Amino acid sequence: MKVFVQWYNHDHRHSRIKFVTPQQRHTGEDIKLLKKRQRLYSKMMKMYPARWSTTTRNWPFSDPGLVNLSVRCVPFSEYNS
Repeated sequence: MKVFVQWYNHDHRHSRIKFVTPQQRHTGEDIKLLKKRQRLYSKMMKMYPARWSTTTRNWPFSDPGLVNLSVRCVPFSEYNS
């Protein structure tokens, strides 16, 4: 289980949070990464416009509060009750 948790939180890029890892999201690293990604995609779109049929992905940072909207936050104290 420890190996899975390590992979899931530190290696696996999640589509719901714009293909960054949960660790990158929680540390704020994703903001810099998404800006860099947006610049790169914009540059490549200008260099190779035939590669894209429309626009690039929506890379700008989104509010971290939008993660897991359907999940109710449960205080740790409730887990053992």
